[in-house]
Amino acid sequence: MMTCYTNRLRDIPRLARQSFLTCIMLLLALCLGVAPAFSQLTRLHADGKKIVNASGQEVILKGVGLGGWLLQEGYMIKEGYDGYGTQWSIKKRLYDQGQTDAQVEAFYQSWRDNFITKADIDYIASLGFNCVRLPMHYDLFLTSAQRAVRNGVARNNDNYESYVTSLTNWYNGNTLFTDTNLEGFRMADSVLKWAGANNMYVILDLHAAPGGEGSDINIADIFPGHEQGLWTRSIYRDITNRLWQKLSAHYTNNDGVAFYDLINEPNNVPANQTIHDLFERLINSIRALGDTHLLMIEGNGYGNNYNYMEPFTFTNRTNLVYNAHRYGNSTSTTATSGDINQISELGNIVNFRNTNNCPVWVGETGENNNSWLSANIAAMNSLGIGWCHWTYKRTTSGESPALLRINPPTLMDGAGNMAAVLNNIKFANNVKNTSTIAAVAPGTPTNTTAPIGKTIWLRGFNNLYVSSEDGATTGMNCNRTTVQGWEQFLVVDAGNGKIALSNNGKFVSSEDGQQAITCNRATVQGWEAFDWVPTTDGKVFLRGSNGLYVSSENGTQAMTCTRTTPSGWEAFAYGEVSASARVAAAAAASSFKVVGYMPSWQGSADAIQYSKLTHINYAFILPTSTGGLTAVEDANKLRSIITKAHANGVKVEISIGGWNDGNDGAFEAFAANSTYRTNFTNNVLNLINQYGLDGADIDWEYPNAGASANNYVALMTQLSTALHAQGKLLTAAVVGTDGGTILNAVFAQVDFLNLMAYDENDFQHSTYAYGQQSLNYWVGRGLPKEKAILGVPFYAHPSWDNYNVLLQKGADPYADVWNNNGYNGITTIKKKTNFAYDNGGGIMIWELSGDEGTGANSLVSAIHDAIVAKDGGGTTPPPTTTAPIGQTIWLKGNTGQYVSSKGNVSPMYCNAAAVAGWNKFLVTDAGNGKVALSNGGLYVSSENGAASMTCNRTSVQGWEAFDWIVNTDGTISLRGNNGLYVSSENGVAEMTCNRTSIQGWEVFNYGIVAAAAKIAEAKADISLETSTGVLVYPNPVTKGTTLTVNVQKYDATAPVQISMVDVNKRVVAYKKVNAPTVSVSTGNVSSGFYIMVITNGKNSYTKKVIIQ
Repeated sequence: MMTCYTNRLRDIPRLARQSFLTCIMLLLALCLGVAPAFSQLTRLHADGKKIVNASGQEVILKGVGLGGWLLQEGYMIKEGYDGYGTQWSIKKRLYDQGQTDAQVEAFYQSWRDNFITKADIDYIASLGFNCVRLPMHYDLFLTSAQRAVRNGVARNNDNYESYVTSLTNWYNGNTLFTDTNLEGFRMADSVLKWAGANNMYVILDLHAAPGGEGSDINIADIFPGHEQGLWTRSIYRDITNRLWQKLSAHYTNNDGVAFYDLINEPNNVPANQTIHDLFERLINSIRALGDTHLLMIEGNGYGNNYNYMEPFTFTNRTNLVYNAHRYGNSTSTTATSGDINQISELGNIVNFRNTNNCPVWVGETGENNNSWLSANIAAMNSLGIGWCHWTYKRTTSGESPALLRINPPTLMDGAGNMAAVLNNIKFANNVKNTSTIAAVAPGTPTNTTAPIGKTIWLRGFNNLYVSSEDGATTGMNCNRTTVQGWEQFLVVDAGNGKIALSNNGKFVSSEDGQQAITCNRATVQGWEAFDWVPTTDGKVFLRGSNGLYVSSENGTQAMTCTRTTPSGWEAFAYGEVSASARVAAAAAASSFKVVGYMPSWQGSADAIQYSKLTHINYAFILPTSTGGLTAVEDANKLRSIITKAHANGVKVEISIGGWNDGNDGAFEAFAANSTYRTNFTNNVLNLINQYGLDGADIDWEYPNAGASANNYVALMTQLSTALHAQGKLLTAAVVGTDGGTILNAVFAQVDFLNLMAYDENDFQHSTYAYGQQSLNYWVGRGLPKEKAILGVPFYAHPSWDNYNVLLQKGADPYADVWNNNGYNGITTIKKKTNFAYDNGGGIMIWELSGDEGTGANSLVSAIHDAIVAKDGGGTTPPPTTTAPIGQTIWLKGNTGQYVSSKGNVSPMYCNAAAVAGWNKFLVTDAGNGKVALSNGGLYVSSENGAASMTCNRTSVQGWEAFDWIVNTDGTISLRGNNGLYVSSENGVAEMTCNRTSIQGWEVFNYGIVAAAAKIAEAKADISLETSTGVLVYPNPVTKGTTLTVNVQKYDATAPVQISMVDVNKRVVAYKKVNAPTVSVSTGNVSSGFYIMVITNGKNSYTKKVIIQ
C-alpha cells in the first residue's frame, strides 16, 4: 500500500485525566446539591408469619443454593462418590499426589474465582429467582497463614490438637477475622454486588462452622474423630460467636442481605438445649451491635427439629425466621409428622408458623426426580412458603437435579485433571439441565426484565437476526446474518406492563395478526404494544395485543403475530447492542464505506475506533509462486481485531500482497498457471474460514501489460466465483491513476476497489486535487461509483512520519504542510470525505495506526463527522444558532427531574428534584457552531457514547462539544460529536450519549437561572444538611480524635467518598473507602465548624460537624 515501510511509534497514551484532588475540590463548591437516596432492595423483616420489605410488601424468597463453591462436598465433585467427601480429604488427595501447599492453594483460589461469577448470578436472575444462598466455610475468614495451619491437619490428622491450640491463641490474641479483605469477605461482597445488580437478595449461610456442627463430616468439612466439635469444645463456640460479630459489623448496613443463616444443619446433637444456647448467644451478640437483619434458626435433625427452640424460648425474638430442609418428603400440602416441632413436612410447617406467628423458609430442597421437584415447588408456592433449590451446579455425566452440570473429569480422578476441572467449572462451559430448570425455575414475571431504554438485537431459532426492513410494507424478516442498522431495536415502555420496539424512529406493529408484522408506525397504540415473556432458557417470547405470539417463520417468509402457543420459531435470543455498534450503524446507514488498513507489524487492536469504520483490512500476507500463502503475522492480533470488529458490525478482510519492495514475482508466477490459481483460491478460502474473516483484499498493485493483465482478470474471476458463493467479499487495492493494466473486466468481479490516491510525489503526495483526479479517473473508466473507495494517507512525505508522530513534533492538525512534509490534516480529510460521499462509494485509510493517540484531532473521527453531517442532510436536525451562550441554565428531562453533574465525581443523572448547585450549567461557545456545558468549572463529556456521561473535564475537546438542537416544540436535544444524542435514561440510570434518534428521553426543557438565584447560591451559608441516610458521630468531636461515618443505605458497587469542607468551601480532609463505615481523623484539622460531604453511588449527603 505504501512505497516503503518504516518503523513507527506504537500507542500514544491518552491525555492524563485531571487530578482526582481537583475533582474533589470542585465538588465542595457545590456541596448543597443533594440527590435523594435510592435503593432497589430494602431491609427485610418479619411481620408475623410473613417476610416483608421496608414498604410492608410480602417477599417470598425463591432461591438457589451455591453449593460446592466455597465449601466442597464429595458427591458434588464426583457423581456417585462414596468415599470421604470432605474438602480436606480432597486437598489431601492432591497433597498425596505431589502437589505443594502453594499449588493447592493456587488451585483453590482459581476454583473460587471461576466456579461462581457474575455470569452465573445473572443467569440465575434470568430464571426468575430472587435470591441466592451462599454456603460459607469459616476457614475463608482465616488469613492464608492461619488456613495453612488448618491444612496441616488435612495432611496429618495428628496435627489436630496443635491446630486447636493455635485457634485458641489467635482468639485470645484477637487476631481472628480482623481483616475485611479476607477471602470470605471478598467472595461474599462480590456475590452481594452481582446479586444487587439483579435486584436479588443474598442469604449468608455458615455452612461449615468451626469444629463442625454435627457428626456428618461431609457437610461441614469435619476432620475424622473430631465430630461435634462445635458442641463439645467451648473455644469453637467462642470463635463462631466472634465470626458472626465480625460478619454483622461488616454487613449491618447492607440491605441486600436477606438474613444470616447462623449455623447450617445441626445434626445428631444429643440435646437441643445445647443448640439453643449457642443460638441465644449469637442472636444477642448480633443485636448488641444494632444489627436488625433477619436471623435464621436451624434446629437439630439437619435443621428441622425445634423442640425447646421455639421463638418464645429466646430472649431476643424479633426478626427470627425458622428453617426447614425438604428432601424426599411428601408433596402433600397437609402432610404432617407426629412431632409438631419437626417441620420438614408441609403440614407441620404451616402449623408451626401459625402457632408461633413466625416465618418459615425452606432453606434447602431438591436432589430428586423432576416430577417430585415440580410437585414440591408447586405445593410450597401454593402455601406461600419460600424455598431455596439445592444445588446450582455439580459434576455429573448427564442430567441431574442441579440446574447446571459440570462435565468430568474430576479431582477424585487425579491431580492431573486440575487444569481441566478449572476450565469445566466456568459458566460458559457448563451444561444446562433443561428438565430440572423447567421443573424448578420460578419464571420471570412478564416484562420485569425487559431492557427498557436499551437498544437490542433479536435472533431467531434459525440463528439469524430480525430486520425491520426499514419499514417496508411487505413485512419484517428474520434472515440477517449480522446486526446492522435495520437489525437494532430500541425497547420502549408502552405502559401497562407492555413494551414497544422501534427502529429508526418507527414502531413495530403486530398488524393484529392479519398480515405480516411491520415496522412503520409513528406512535404506539394497541397493535404496537407487546408482552415481553421471558423463557426459562434466557430467551423471550413476544405476545401481541391479540393474545398471539410473534413468529420468526424460521426466516422463510415475512414474520407474523399469529401463533396461539409459543415454540421454537417464537423464541428469540436477544442482547444489548453496544454503544459503539449503534454509532457504526448510524455511520453506515448510507452504505458509504470506511475501510481502514491495519498492518500486522504496528498498531494496537484496542486503539481502533471500530464504531467509525465499516471494513478493516489486515495487512499483509504474501503469496508464493505456486499459490501458497505465508503465515499470518501476529495471528492473536488478527483474532482480537476480528472479535472486536464483528461485535461492532465491522467486516474484516485479509489483505494479500502489498508493495513488497516492488517484488510481485509470486503473483506473476502463480496467476499464469491455472493449477496454481486454483491452489491460491483454495488457500484463501481456507484461511478465511479458519479465522472467520469476511473476505480477501488483493494487493497486486502493478500487473504488467499484456498476458499479466489478463492473468489478473482470470485470477479475480476465479476468486470472485469462489468467495461470493460463500457470501465472502472480494476487493482489491489499485493505484490512484494510470492503472491501465487493471482491465475493466475486473470491475464486475469485485465488491469494490480501494484507490491508492497517495505517493504521487515526494512532497505534496496526496493533495485534494489528486484525490479528485483519482476518483474521476476510475469512475470515468466505468467503475461504478459505489465501488470506488477513495484512499487517504495517515502519513507524510518525504519523512514517512505517521500523522500522530507529526502532531507530537508540533504539526498543526488542520494544516497540510509542516517542516517541509506534506500530509492530510483534518480540513483536507473532511473535504476528501465529502467529495467521495458525493462522487464515490467510500473512504479508504492507509493506515490506522497513524491515528492512534490523537484524541480530538483524530482523522478517523474527522471522516466520521463528515459522514454524519452528510447523512444528516434533511433527516438529522441541524444545530441551532440560538443556544444561550454565556448563560447559566438548568435542564429538565421528560420525567420533570433535573440533570445533575453529580458533583463532578460520579456519572451524571437526570433525577434531581430541584435546581441546586450541581444542577446548573454554564453554556459556552465550543466553536464550529457547537456548545459546551460546564458546572463548577468542569465540562460535561459525552464519553463518546462508550460510557456513562460525566462532568469532570478541565477543557473542551471533541467529546465535550455538542450540537444544540431546537425541536419543533421548543424543547432542545444535545448531539455529541459521535453523531448520537444525549439521553436522560428516564432518570433511572446514568445518562448516556448513544441514541441514534430523538425520542422522549432525548428531549429536555431548559431555563435560565436567575441572577438573584446565582448570587444567593454563592453567598449561601453551607448549613443545609441531610437528615437521614447517614450517621456521623461523635458530634461535636474533640480535635485529634476520630469521627465515624456510617452510610446506612450503602451501595456496595461504589466507594464512599468523604470531604470535610470549611466555611470558605476549602477541603480540609478527604477519604475514599469501599465500606459503609469510615473513620476520619481530625488530627490535622483546626477546631471550628465544618460541612462533611458524603457521596456513595447515586446518593449524596451533607452533615454539620463541630471540632472542639
